Amino acid sequence: MAVAPWSRAAFIKRRGNDTTRSNLCWGLIALAAFLGCGGSVTNSAETEAGASVGPGSGGASASGGGGEETVGSCIGGSGCGVGGACCPGFTDKPDASMTQDPAPITDAGAATCEGWPLPEGTFTFVSSGNGSSCGIRTDGTVACWGHPSYARSEIPSGNFLRISADFCTCGVRASGELACWGCKVPPPPGTFQDVGRGEQDRCALGTDGTMICWGSANPHVPSYKFDSMSEGAYYTCALETSGHAAVCWDPRVGEVTLKSGPFRQVSAGRFSACGVLMDSTVTCWPLGVTGTILTPQPSPFREISVGEYSVCGLRDDGSIACWGMNQYGEATPPAGARFLHVAVGTMQACGILLDGTLKCWGSAGDPCISG
Repeated sequence: MAVAPWSRAAFIKRRGNDTTRSNLCWGLIALAAFLGCGGSVTNSAETEAGASVGPGSGGASASGGGGEETVGSCIGGSGCGVGGACCPGFTDKPDASMTQDPAPITDAGAATCEGWPLPEGTFTFVSSGNGSSCGIRTDGTVACWGHPSYARSEIPSGNFLRISADFCTCGVRASGELACWGCKVPPPPGTFQDVGRGEQDRCALGTDGTMICWGSANPHVPSYKFDSMSEGAYYTCALETSGHAAVCWDPRVGEVTLKSGPFRQVSAGRFSACGVLMDSTVTCWPLGVTGTILTPQPSPFREISVGEYSVCGLRDDGSIACWGMNQYGEATPPAGARFLHVAVGTMQACGILLDGTLKCWGSAGDPCISG
């Protein structure tokens, strides 16, 4: 049985048609390689021919036949390995603090959701991060879905105006105050209109147009007033008030990129940023020395969202066009669907349909993410 690099949950022990959960784990296998986590699980099991652990998992590929097969290493996030060994810096307990119950594992080989399934209801805003997404319902409450070691933990009650989902998830309450969960550093006091999702430093836009960043010792913030913002893994981009130029910077080192525009919207990803100009055309540029340019599809667009590997743009007729690596299917939107809003994460993208309901795609059909 293949264990996909985006999968949460259990190492699977399979003997013929008998599939059981042998060791509950949680998090993203792909992150384990990045963290250099150790520990592996070896199963004596009959596996499907050609099955493999997936890229970056640290485990060996499994082949047909019997014998022992290493089917995974320490899973990232709140991961675990042999004997419950966990990745450094992460919790050593499973999802006991979650506010919802994960969907169960069912029959052998079935593609079942082992995280939080796509929520029902109508939504006004959606944000996609690394294997997880969160949305704001029409009543202002928050729902999150995907894989449970990140955004789903300890979702606060109350009404929200904005939200940004990732390893650390933050939202702007109706009062303007910030609420964050799954984070090591608490948010600053004050009133805000938006908040980002940086992996190391996180930024939020105050109601007075000033930007505040926190996380590292002395994060850099350019001395502009801003109207709007977007934050990727390492870079923050914002539209300055006077001329709507796009200002992008790395809060860790202070590197600043200025695009004159004028823009009406900007979106920052991990390696690149894109902006929608006033004439609805889109331009993209690299972020940092390792950045890449994701050449946009033909315009016009009214909204753009940049993920880690791909970009999706929303047209005036509600259709979505995506481009980029499409490594997990995140750049393959559903044909014929019409949307009000779109958000691209690392391995998945989600949109709000015209009736306010959610539709997600990517992670190669992972049912926790794509519904």
